[in-house]
Amino acid sequence: MEDYSSAKLKACVQDVGGVVSLNLSGKGLSRVPDAVTELTEVEELWLDDNNLTELPTSINKLKNLITLHLNGNKFTELPSEIGDLKELRRLDVSYNQLVSLPPSVQKLNQLKELYLYGNKFTELPSDIGDLKELLSLDVSNNQLISLPTSVQRLHQLEELHLSDNKLTELPSEIGDLKKLRRLSVSDNQLVSLPTSIQKLNQLEELYLSGNRLTELPSEIGDLKELRKLNVSNNQLVSLPTSVQRLHQLEELHLSDNKLTELQSEIGDLKELKKLNVSINQLVSLPTSVQRLHHLEDLRLSDNKLTELPSEIGDLKKLKKLYVTDNQLVSLPTSIQKLNQLEELYLSGNRLTELPSEIGDLKELRSLDVSGNPLSMDAIHVLEMKKKGRTSSVITGGCGDNFQ
Repeated sequence: MEDYSSAKLKACVQDVGGVVSLNLSGKGLSRVPDAVTELTEVEELWLDDNNLTELPTSINKLKNLITLHLNGNKFTELPSEIGDLKELRRLDVSYNQLVSLPPSVQKLNQLKELYLYGNKFTELPSDIGDLKELLSLDVSNNQLISLPTSVQRLHQLEELHLSDNKLTELPSEIGDLKKLRRLSVSDNQLVSLPTSIQKLNQLEELYLSGNRLTELPSEIGDLKELRKLNVSNNQLVSLPTSVQRLHQLEELHLSDNKLTELQSEIGDLKELKKLNVSINQLVSLPTSVQRLHHLEDLRLSDNKLTELPSEIGDLKKLKKLYVTDNQLVSLPTSIQKLNQLEELYLSGNRLTELPSEIGDLKELRSLDVSGNPLSMDAIHVLEMKKKGRTSSVITGGCGDNFQ
């Protein structure tokens, strides 16, 4: 067995950026060496990726501890003495087998980061609201069915990660988290959002994919700082018109819903760079897309589009255009104006011809038109366009691959 005497461990203590650190990660430990808790000068302790099943009660001797990493072990509980680590700022116990936290955690009044993901929590203690300095809380990949209303007292919280749980709703009190910048509730069982979400006026990222939402509240338009909104894999049939007020939005992910149309208001999202509306039931695009002058990535695959509006040529910054598995019979000649386009995916449509203007796309690197009934003339054109573009990959009709 490796020597973990006090002298040996002292030799392992390092000064990392002005912090006294002891790293025992990945050492195959089945217990914490007794000598560890004698090193009272240690401020950062790494014990991740071992085989630890318990933390010694003597952990409370490490009065100077600022950071404690315990992730990737086999803890089923933490000792109440952990509450004595009054200087602790960061606690990571992710990927263990915890079902609860000791009540003493509420005494960690300097704690700023708490990582609990990948455990077996079915609930959070109501005392969680006493962690007044908490900036980041991650309880993803657990079995939570609800949140305590005491989360409303986490007034400094900036990041809240709740993905991969069993939440059916968010408490209205979530609107009291005025400093929240990132909220992730993907892969739960939400059927609606509380209208109080409108009070999160610092929110920049909202992740809601993989739930059961049939609509978004109109109040979502009040999130003036929102940059990223992901509501993919839900049951949305439309968007509230208030979405047009999200003037800072850069990414909008709507794939795998039940949308039959995009409202013309989509054109008001002037800062949008990514728009994903794949796997819906769209039959057309609004001409207002022409106003999305910053759009770089547009994904429209798996819909029922029979044409693209000529206005698509106004998307001068577009680099990626995916329109696979639709019902396109032609492309607008205005496609020639997409002079930044690098990737164009058109497989699985009804194209028999390609406009000669496609040869004007000087930056094009990938062109996929497989699964279309292209004429031999069109295939010949593709071969000619391929010449002189060694970096291009052009996939022709009937599965032919020109490389």
